[in-house]
Amino acid sequence: KQLGIINLMDIYNIQLCKLMYSYTNGTVLTQFQILFTNNSLVHSHQTRHSRDPHSIARKKSSAAITFIYQSPKAWLVLPVDVKNYKLVKSFKYRVNKKYYLRTY
Repeated sequence: KQLGIINLMDIYNIQLCKLMYSYTNGTVLTQFQILFTNNSLVHSHQTRHSRDPHSIARKKSSAAITFIYQSPKAWLVLPVDVKNYKLVKSFKYRVNKKYYLRTY
C-alpha cells in the first residue's frame, strides 16, 4: 500500500478495463470485437447504459471467472469520468494511478 504496488487481481482488472476501453472505442482486434456486444443491440428501448458492453448471462459458475464475463463487469464499476477519456494514455494513467491505487 505505502509503496504504491498494485496487487495481482487489480492488475488483472486493469487489463480487463483496457480491453473494454479498446472495445468501446473501436480499436480492439476483430477477434475480440465478436466476443462482446453493446446493450443497445440487446434492448429495443433506450437505456442509461446503452453504450456499455452487455454482461452475458452465464449458465455455469465456472463461466464467471472467464475474461469474457469479467471484462464488462470490470468496465461497469469504473467511474464515468475515467471511461470518457479520449486519449489512451490518459485513460491508462487514470485507471492505474487514480482509480486502483486510490482504492487501497
